[in-house]
Amino acid sequence: MKSYMKIFCDASNLHVGGGKTLILDFIHAIKYFKNVEFYIFVDPRLEIDHLKQNNINFITIKKFLRYFVCFYINLNLQQGDYVIYLGNIPPVIKSKCFSTLYLGNRYLVEEMSTRKFSLKTRMRLFFEKLVFKIFKNNVNEIIVQSEGMKNLLIEKIKEQNKIKIFPFLNKRYNKTKTIKDYKYDFIYIASDEPHKNHIKLLESWRELSKENTFPSLCLVLPQNSYLINVIKGMISSSVNINITIESNLTNEECIRLLGKCKCLIYPSYFESFGIPLVEAKLMNVDIVASEKDFVRDIIDPKETFDPDSSYSITRAVKRYLKIVDTKEEIKSARELIRYILRDKAHTHISENK
Repeated sequence: MKSYMKIFCDASNLHVGGGKTLILDFIHAIKYFKNVEFYIFVDPRLEIDHLKQNNINFITIKKFLRYFVCFYINLNLQQGDYVIYLGNIPPVIKSKCFSTLYLGNRYLVEEMSTRKFSLKTRMRLFFEKLVFKIFKNNVNEIIVQSEGMKNLLIEKIKEQNKIKIFPFLNKRYNKTKTIKDYKYDFIYIASDEPHKNHIKLLESWRELSKENTFPSLCLVLPQNSYLINVIKGMISSSVNINITIESNLTNEECIRLLGKCKCLIYPSYFESFGIPLVEAKLMNVDIVASEKDFVRDIIDPKETFDPDSSYSITRAVKRYLKIVDTKEEIKSARELIRYILRDKAHTHISENK
């Protein structure tokens, strides 16, 4: 059947992490719409050879040309076509037809420190935030992934009715998990950005080892992450700490590995939409996570903790493992005085009954 409309999708800055999952899920869904012609703008680092279909036109865009994609799109639009900008950045010009921005980067709408990032990343985020602020009104609709993101965006947008909540993730998971021999107790799938909070998690595992508790933890990290050497150094100095590193996994490999774990632990400070949380929920994997709105927006975890406190993470892990945490007994002031006098040779001091 001849296509009757075109959908233009700008995903030219999505190639890793949650953004990669987003565009891959979008592409996989196209097979259900044979009578629509899709033009998808992608990053050169996104592998697309196995994704090609008759009704998909892939256009590879180099980094410095991303902000000009909207001009190409406008030249090829016809009435009744549709444009979606999947990569957080609005177009610098308005489209001739209905357009949507899919916003999933919390840094663009919330005031938060970026001092822990590299200078290059800080400059990129500053520029993207500026572009969003100036050109956010160039789309007809802004879609976010959670109520928390909507509440943040309401403060930035005059036309609040243009903000819609529409989280999506392809449901390709087995909900009837019957594994008896788990590969790991806990798993954390995340990039190595500072807000993912790996350091507090590692401090917690060090605290657990000091208490002779050694749950297994698998950290799924990007290839060549700076954290890999940090973790290896920690493991070598504390041989009993049970941490394994996995890197350079495909989405499918991550999902299979998640299914072999008892629990997803998620110490992130903030997310617009925590994809691993949704994946764990769909697969009936237990979740222990930060007590944050972004978590409660989409799931109800087994246990929660304060992500600023490694001790809080430690206690949540122990609660999940059903390890009783001994509490200090509340004593009296009289007992305090006895304690003060414990080593004193004041034999003449007597205690009135």
